[in-house]
Amino acid sequence: MQSYVAGTDPLDTNSVFTAKIDMVDGSPVVTWEPKLSEGEEARRNYTIYGKTNLADKIWHSLFSQEALKITAKLNGQYHTPDEIRQIMAELTANEIDESFGMFPPFYTDCGKNIKIGKRVFINAGCQFQDQGG
Repeated sequence: MQSYVAGTDPLDTNSVFTAKIDMVDGSPVVTWEPKLSEGEEARRNYTIYGKTNLADKIWHSLFSQEALKITAKLNGQYHTPDEIRQIMAELTANEIDESFGMFPPFYTDCGKNIKIGKRVFINAGCQFQDQGG
């Protein structure tokens, strides 16, 4: 079943599945070969886990660790509305419209799956669960 989903041929030793992780603008980006970009495969969510010490027993989501750093920056002191939009753009990896408003604190477990449209206001104490699985 795994070979079928990955698009590889289980009878061909040269048919392999590879994943590559690169950092782009401070965020991990995963690319697959063969590309899983059409049909049902395109709708899958993947979470990248890592650890700084291989002797540790617990793996942590890399997106979660980044979200913790960014939300700590957001929640740790006063920011102007423009600074809040800039921090939220960093968190979501998307441009944030200038009509967006927020009263921190704000919490999320990932950030990269949040899409914020025009005229959105997020009140103090909101928590978004967007990591999925």
